[in-house]
Amino acid sequence: MSVKVPSGVVLVEGEKPYWYGRRNFKSVLGSTIFGLILLFLGLLMLAVGGFIVIIGFILTIIAIILLLRAILAIVSTLFQAIGYS
Repeated sequence: MSVKVPSGVVLVEGEKPYWYGRRNFKSVLGSTIFGLILLFLGLLMLAVGGFIVIIGFILTIIAIILLLRAILAIVSTLFQAIGYS
């Protein structure tokens, strides 16, 4: 069985990868949905105007942070199992 070696991984002689993979979108689905709901509510509050704009701005910032964390978790996580044969 041949497993593709990810870029940036240096193998020692005799070492071969068993498995490697990335994080699935399902693992951050909860925070993504929550972030989208907060983003919707925040933008809605920003559109209303008045004192509620401050709360809408805070909710929008929190939503953007949640969504960026979810994206970074998927992009920056690499699982790998490498062993000797």
